[in-house]
Order: sequence, then structure tokens, then C-alpha cells
Amino acid sequence: MYKILIIDDNAANVKQTMYLLHKNDFAIGYILEPKYAIERLLYEEFQLILLDVYMPEIDGVSLLKQIKAHEELKDIPVIMLTHDTDEDLLSKCLIAGAVDFINKPLNEKVLMARINTVIASREYIAEIKKQSEKIKKSESLITKLYSQILKDLDKARKTQYSLVSLEFPNFSSFALNSLYKPIDKVGGDFICFEHVGEDRVDCFFGDVSGHGISSAMVSCMAILAFKTAFAKKLYPKEALSFIHELLFPVVHNHFIVGAYFTYFPKKQLLQYSYAGSPLLLLRKNQIHTLEGDGTGLLMFSEVRLQEYSIQLNSGERVLLYSDGLIEVFNEKQEMYSYERFEESALKNVNHKGKVFLERILDDTLIFSNHNIKDDMAMLLLEVG
Repeated sequence: MYKILIIDDNAANVKQTMYLLHKNDFAIGYILEPKYAIERLLYEEFQLILLDVYMPEIDGVSLLKQIKAHEELKDIPVIMLTHDTDEDLLSKCLIAGAVDFINKPLNEKVLMARINTVIASREYIAEIKKQSEKIKKSESLITKLYSQILKDLDKARKTQYSLVSLEFPNFSSFALNSLYKPIDKVGGDFICFEHVGEDRVDCFFGDVSGHGISSAMVSCMAILAFKTAFAKKLYPKEALSFIHELLFPVVHNHFIVGAYFTYFPKKQLLQYSYAGSPLLLLRKNQIHTLEGDGTGLLMFSEVRLQEYSIQLNSGERVLLYSDGLIEVFNEKQEMYSYERFEESALKNVNHKGKVFLERILDDTLIFSNHNIKDDMAMLLLEVG
């Protein structure tokens, strides 16, 4: 409940003000002797002060200055109460730190309107401070990674490769394989996974806009955010939202397209969420794009995501790929295109694991005469 302190030497005025505030469900305290105001404010918390201008011993403006000069009290908003309409006096009140003033005798509608305006303003400021603290925490986490990567390009490469999932454990009922080919020493594509034995496997596959060091830094941040999301046991849609909210305040001029899936091997159940990048299902020698859509991360403050699920069968595969494998050109300036990519996947369907991915990559490189202009990555889930 919002708690308001009335400081006024006139008992009748205090009684009237208390009646109006009680009527509108505010908690109230009052002081008839202003010399005790500072002491009262230090041991009891109030969110707003209604302060009379004319009082004996100390006038309202002087007391206002004392309140605003005190480190522990300076942020409490103060509304001045006065019969006086002298503009110089009102100006002094505002200069001294008052947020508003109200003429006596008090009008209930005016009083409530002014108080509610102050409350709304305080709540807005509190929310801004809260968001600022979240941003500071995010910046603190991310800055450590920034400073590490910027020291040396080779260290950046080693750091990124240590985070990107290129090797996977041997699972009994399924297999994971990946392929990662950055255009520079470091790149913006990333692949990461975590697992709980063979009960649950989470994978986050993404492509940061651009390439090179700046994209690599964002990809590393995304991987660290993924690990935190997994530790929180979030599911695909929740995980992508968490990653977006963590990185959006500190990442500028980059965005991420990708996909997140959680696989439950015992049920052969795949749950997934799109962040602008498709999942392909290889089923009975046909390729299907799994249903769903969703916006990329870090493009806008609000992200639109959905969660989907599909029952997989033994022998089926789920393939994720970055657009670097599609958007390459031959000497005639023809783009490789998704159709050729699909033909390559079907042509090499008899190969398994990393060999399957390498054959697809070879077809892309041959078409473009190895003239690639973007990072390339693939992730393959094979159901046993």
C-alpha cells in the first residue's frame, strides 16, 4: 500500500487531508511539529510527502530543502500544500525540489489526480531503474567475454571453437553430428548442445548477421546464454525468449536467426521453436520443412516465438543449416538455392553422420568453385 506522510501544524487541515486519503485507500502518517519530520522519515518509510508551506519554527520551503539535501531522503517526492498563489513562492518550491503543489482548501479530485500522477511517475522511474540494473548485470557478464576475445584473434578462434559443439558423445539410440566452416578464422554461425544423459538433449543452432570478429563475439555470447537457459531447464520457446532478453540490451547492429530444439530420445519426441531458421526432416527419402515460424532474435525489442513438437521414427533425420550453404554463386552468378541443396541431401541420403554433411558441403563448394562469402554450418540429428 502506498504510504503518505502529512506535515502540517494545523490539526484541522491534517484531519481533512487524512479523511480524503483514507477514503482513497492510502496508508497515512502525520506530523504536527515539523522539527521532528527528518527523524520520522529516517525510521519510517514513506513513498510521498504532503508538506504545508506556512508553519511555525520552520517553514515548508526550508524543510523541503533539508529533505532534498539528505542522502537517504532526497528521492521521496514532495507535494506542497498552500493557500498562497504567489508565483515567486511556488517557483521557490519547485526549485527546492517539490514535484507539485496543491492549493488549499483541498479538492479531492485535484488531490487524487496529483497524487496518482506522482505514483505513476515513481513507478515508471522504478521500472527504469530495475531495467537498468538488469542491463548492468548483462553487461558485466558479456564484457568479460568481450575483453577476452579482443585481446588476440587467435585466442578468439580458440575460445569460439571451445564453445561451438563440433564433437558429440556416442548415444545409444540417436546420433548428433555437425559441420562448421567459418569464412574467417572466427565466424558468426554457432552450434551448441547440452544433454542430461539420454533423457534429454537440447541444441541451439544459429547464424549471427555478418561475419568475422564482431559476429563471433555475438555467437559466443549466444552460446553462453544458451548454457544458462539449459541450466534453468527451459524449453525451446522459453529458452529463445530468455536468450533474446539477456542479449538484446547489450548487442547492437547484429541479429540472430536460428532454431532451438529439445529431443527426448526415449519418446523419440522433438520439441522445437523457430527464430527465423528452418528445420528439415528427412523421412522416407523425402525432405520436409517442419511446420512453424518465428522472428529472429535481437531484431526488435519484442520477439514472436511459438513452440512445436513432432514424433520422430527410427531412421529419420533432422537437419539444420545456415544460409551460407545456399547463398553462394557460380561463375554465371546463379545462386545455389534451396532446390539444389535439397537435391544434394537426397543424393547423399545413403551416407550417414559427418560424411553425409561433408558430401553436402562438397556439392556447395564445387558449384561455387570454393568462392564462399559467408560462414557455413550444419547440424544433424539421426534417430537410431
